[in-house]
Amino acid sequence: SGVADKSNYEIRGIGASGYEGIQFRAVNDANSVYTSLMMLEQGGNVGIGTTNPDGLTSGVSSLSLGGTNTTASGGLFYQVNGTYKAYSYVSSDNYVHRGQGGVYQTFYTNASEKMRITTGGNVGIGTTNPGTVHGVSYGTTKLHIDGGTGRGQLVIEGDSLANIVLSDNGA
Repeated sequence: SGVADKSNYEIRGIGASGYEGIQFRAVNDANSVYTSLMMLEQGGNVGIGTTNPDGLTSGVSSLSLGGTNTTASGGLFYQVNGTYKAYSYVSSDNYVHRGQGGVYQTFYTNASEKMRITTGGNVGIGTTNPGTVHGVSYGTTKLHIDGGTGRGQLVIEGDSLANIVLSDNGA
């Protein structure tokens, strides 16, 4: 009585003037509706969930992640040994980069760590251990800026009292 609602998949070349590439798409047999799954443009741009992946600028290949949800974009998920550890996406006007439980975030430049956000929400700039000055814990540190050897430190704390600690960093 009814036609099964199954999809077939196809890869097709697109040669329209000014828009060339390869499209991976699903075709619903019940109603012949085509759904684009991934697009590889001639210029090197890749789109997943979008048929028109844009490049950042001329001559630069890019990956565009799209979707049909009205408030969230496509996203990147990061796994370690099959377990999701972090993901990134856009929700409305908010860029979300989220580590799962136990995953802190680090920011590197010039091959060394410059900033860390701990799982407790503490921020360290110039230190991998926000919340300690000369190896001594200062409790409820929220922001720790360490100028490095021979430079000063600034520690801002907060719980029932607010404290600002300035240190000469042992110099």
